Amino acid sequence: MFWGDSHVQQLYPVIQKLHDEDAMDDHGAILAVATACAPTEHMNNFDKGFHCDSFSRLAMMRGEEGDVDTVFIGFATWWSIQDNLCPSVNGRCVGRVSAEEVRRRFLQELCEHIHELKGRGKRVIVSLPFPIFDRSIPDLEVRNAVFGRFGFEGVSRELTLPGVREEVSSAAS
Repeated sequence: MFWGDSHVQQLYPVIQKLHDEDAMDDHGAILAVATACAPTEHMNNFDKGFHCDSFSRLAMMRGEEGDVDTVFIGFATWWSIQDNLCPSVNGRCVGRVSAEEVRRRFLQELCEHIHELKGRGKRVIVSLPFPIFDRSIPDLEVRNAVFGRFGFEGVSRELTLPGVREEVSSAAS
């Protein structure tokens, strides 16, 4: 099972190719993906129309089922640099907390999910999040290749908070 946000969704073509080439050793694949939803049952996106908390509960329940032997969890950490997650109940925000508290709650819950899944005999793989930049790297590279010789070279700045990848790694361990 692949569980996460749109970063996990980007794996779909590779998973489909492996399946089509019979390279999955008689295993199937379940994708539990919700764009802009961190895999957490107790927080939701502030924007209207999101039910990330409910989605994550359903994804976790599916991962606990007996036909799932491995759960791959992946996500972007956009929520660590934007004030866009809130504590929630049934898809409704029930307050605001600091970005630091969001990160603490997310990591605690990630640890709990991993512990629960492993306790049920599942193999759990947590993908370290990719860095987030203030510009599209491919677009910037093309622009620099075309205009760099005229002195119009741009640079990107990493927005990911220092230590987030290490915190996720520690939580996964």
